[in-house]
Amino acid sequence: MTVDTLDNPGWRLKADLVNTSLAGVLPDRLVVERAKDDWGHARNDGIHFEGAYGPLNLGEVSEAFRDSAGNAVSPLTDALPGRAKDDCPGSPCDGIRHNHRMFNFGIPGYRPEWLSGRSSITAVHGARLGRLVDRRLTRALLVWDLDEDKWFADCPVLLDFEGEQVEINHWKFDELSITWNTIDPVRSPDWPDFHLAWRDDVPDELTALVGQPCSAVDLLMWRDRDLVEGTIVSLGFGFPNGQVTIYNALDENGMEFTPPDDHYTRYSLAF
Repeated sequence: MTVDTLDNPGWRLKADLVNTSLAGVLPDRLVVERAKDDWGHARNDGIHFEGAYGPLNLGEVSEAFRDSAGNAVSPLTDALPGRAKDDCPGSPCDGIRHNHRMFNFGIPGYRPEWLSGRSSITAVHGARLGRLVDRRLTRALLVWDLDEDKWFADCPVLLDFEGEQVEINHWKFDELSITWNTIDPVRSPDWPDFHLAWRDDVPDELTALVGQPCSAVDLLMWRDRDLVEGTIVSLGFGFPNGQVTIYNALDENGMEFTPPDDHYTRYSLAF
């Protein structure tokens, strides 16, 4: 087991699970995420456990590691310092899931609902997304970093179609959260060490779509023979004079404003 420092600042823990009782026991992936200098992520492939965290939370990954191992007994888990859940800043704390699933990105009232794969996203949100067709885009908002004067792509993108606000957020490699009408952009996000605000006047390509009726809603799959079909999902909205695609830019949101090319397979949600 090794612990290395990172430049952010922070640390990375790696544990070799070969020849231990935990090999193949832990879930495929652990995710613990909170803020820039606070929490990071952890994952396990059944053979190795790896976590990367901020400077204050070595105990949190230990607790997540213990929880994920269940009742497995190993010198590795016994050697890791734990942190009592009663001391956890989240309320209530249920171990791993509170950290990843309940992190609100500093946005009051926001509770992302993470899904992976085209079939699950279509089953949960397909019909409602399809009903956005013919509705006018009345507002589009994203979070702006006021110090850097640039888009803060970790936070969700809001598209309001005549009172039906869809909130889109990409996470990790393949997870997408779509929520509806939960975020009040009057309240600015609160992230340590960042000055953030919602803006509805940037970028120009996005604001140019406001006022137009939605003509298409598509789930877009990136064509790559090395990826499982249906794994990475982007969300595209077509308009009479424009297009916006909100895609996974490797653990954050990305936007494109040109029609999807042949690298995408398109699945229409219009009914």
